[in-house]
Formats: sequence, C-alpha cells, structure tokens
Amino acid sequence: MRSQTHSSHPRPYLSMRMREALDGYLFMAPAVLGFVLFTLLPMLASFGLGFTEYDLLSAPTWIGLGNYAEMIADPFFWQSLRVTAIYALFGLPLGLVLALGVAMLMNQPVPGITLWRTIYVLPSVISGVAVAMLWRWLLNPEFGLFNLLLGFIGIKGPNWLGSVEWALPSLIIMGLWGIGGSMLVYLAGLQGIP
Repeated sequence: MRSQTHSSHPRPYLSMRMREALDGYLFMAPAVLGFVLFTLLPMLASFGLGFTEYDLLSAPTWIGLGNYAEMIADPFFWQSLRVTAIYALFGLPLGLVLALGVAMLMNQPVPGITLWRTIYVLPSVISGVAVAMLWRWLLNPEFGLFNLLLGFIGIKGPNWLGSVEWALPSLIIMGLWGIGGSMLVYLAGLQGIP
C-alpha cells in the first residue's frame, strides 16, 4: 500500500527572497508599532493640541497660533532654548569624546579588563533615584565630596546646583555619569569592525 504524498490542493510556494522579506517585516513590526504608538501618535497629538486651549477637564478649544505667539513672547522660552543649546554644544560632544576615549582604553589587552569594563558600565544601569541621591551628596555645597576636595587645595567650592553660574556645568558633569552605554557601542565597533 502506497501512502499518498501529494495532497489534492497544491501548497502555495514562497520564494526564499519573499520568505526572508516576510521574516524581516515580522521582526520589524514590534519596533515600528512601538514607534507609531508611543512616539509618532503622541507627537502628532501634541502638535494638534498646541493649537488649542486645553485644561484636561473640558473639551479642547481651537485658538490657532495663540499658544505659539505666547510662547515666543515668553523670555523663559528663549532662556530654555539657550540652555538647551549650550548643553547640546558642550555636554553631548564631551560625553561622546569621553565614551570613545574610555572605549579605546577598554579595548586594550590587559589583565582584568572585563572588571574595568563592568565598572564603567555599572553607572549606566543604576536606578535613577540612587544616582540622584549620589549626585545630591557629591554636589552638596556644605559637605559634598567635590567641595571637600576643592577645600584641600584652598578653593572654596561653589553652590553647584543652587547658583546660576554653576547649575548648567553641574548638569553637564552629571550627564557624563552615563557614558558607559555609549562606551559599549564604541567598544563593540572597535572590536567588530575591521
């Protein structure tokens, strides 16, 4: 008795290229869906709400460009743009250069290098609350470690987070705390790209 190997209906045939394309789209779907749901739609909703007066308790009321005209007239808006530009021009390049420098150091074949890599990545994965408490202690104007070290060399430390002159540099310094993630990307590139 011979078993029948072919069914009466032929199976649809997908070429290897079509199957790879389908697999690629299936793998991309969660990222694209997440981007659309959690980034693109909220951005479009925020843009649309920018043309309305909305207090979350009543329905939005169309006011046109009124919010944007009020924003442009507000001096705090221009101050925030200036602070953001300064942070972007100094903090981001400094963080990238330091991350690349540390990655180049971590790429050296020395004993115990995996321990050093772990030490540099660890700050990137610590809880935000713990990091905030740590920086609050380090930058405390009365008993902070930074001011203590400056006092040893005869310099009176500033009120890091409480003064207009030192708040932005303090934020840039705090931003350098998380260079471990960028360092890992650079390190992977240094080790994997010929």
